[in-house]
Parts: sequence; structure tokens; C-alpha cells
Amino acid sequence: MPLDPAIADARRSSTAYRNLRTAIGDVKLVGGLFVILGLIPMALVGFSVRRGDTIGPRILAVVNTLVLLGPGVWYFAAGIMMQRMSRPALRQATWVARAQLVLVPGALLIGIFAHPLGYEPQIFIVPVMLTVFFVPALIALMFTFRRIGGLMNQIEPERRGFEAMPVQSLPVQQVQTRAGDSTDR
Repeated sequence: MPLDPAIADARRSSTAYRNLRTAIGDVKLVGGLFVILGLIPMALVGFSVRRGDTIGPRILAVVNTLVLLGPGVWYFAAGIMMQRMSRPALRQATWVARAQLVLVPGALLIGIFAHPLGYEPQIFIVPVMLTVFFVPALIALMFTFRRIGGLMNQIEPERRGFEAMPVQSLPVQQVQTRAGDSTDR
């Protein structure tokens, strides 16, 4: 459905829409970067799989997906949904970033203690080390999500203007009936 030319011109000239497009572009950039970085350990998994040694690469693939690929794909998809002013996508992307900020140090700690448990520390360390350098970017992304929420409220407030009104009691009136007696209504 094409937009009315006046609406399209207003959107192009509005600073709020311009700032929103820039912020959403930042979200997509971080998402794409995480996806590209997530492909590096996946390539390592593909080249290092030996017959009979499948548990290590499987764990690496799971950790990589939780720390890099999954959030990266979600940020990119959420950026597309945020262009359509989707507030649930914004809220969910914020939760994904929070979870990613918790998973990165958790996986790093597991990687440190993996060798005594019988696993290779590289399984956990490689994806986490690729993500650790982007923890400041994740924190900046959280502030970007807040800015996007503010811009969405500026462009289109979340409330639609319909509110439930409190019920008020009406005063009792006496109405004359045809027969001449009065009844209360």
C-alpha cells in the first residue's frame, strides 16, 4: 500500500523519523556484525569435526548460537520490525540484549572451569572472546533501544486516546406515568 505523497514528504523531512531510521540502522549493524562473527566459530566447527568427536563441536555450536548468532539474527529482525513501529519487537530486543549481557560472562566462567570437567576451554572461550569485545556495543545498544522507544512515542504515542471513563450514577428522577401515578426511575 503506497503512502500518500504528503505523508511520505513529512516523514522524510521530520527529524524524529530521521533519528529513528539512524537508530534502527545501528541496531541492524550490530545484529549483522554478530551474525558475521558467529559464522567464524561455526566454520571452525565445520572444519574441526572428526569422526567420533562430536560432543565438543556440538557444545561450541550451542554456545556460539546462544552468544552470537541468535542475538545477532534477532537484532537484525527486530530492526526490520521496529521500522514498522513494533513496540513488542523493541521490548523483546531489550530482553535479548540483557540476556546476552548475562550469558557472555557466564560462558566465560564456564570456559575457565571447563578443563577440570573434561571439556576443552576453547569450546566456550572462542565465541565468548569474540563477544567480549562488543560488551560496550551491547551497552550502547541498550541506550539505543531506549532512544528508539522515545522516538516511537514522539512519532506515535502508545496510547490511542481511548480510555475507560468512570461510571457515574445518575440522579433519580420522578417520571409521571399515564395513569397519573409517579414512579421512580
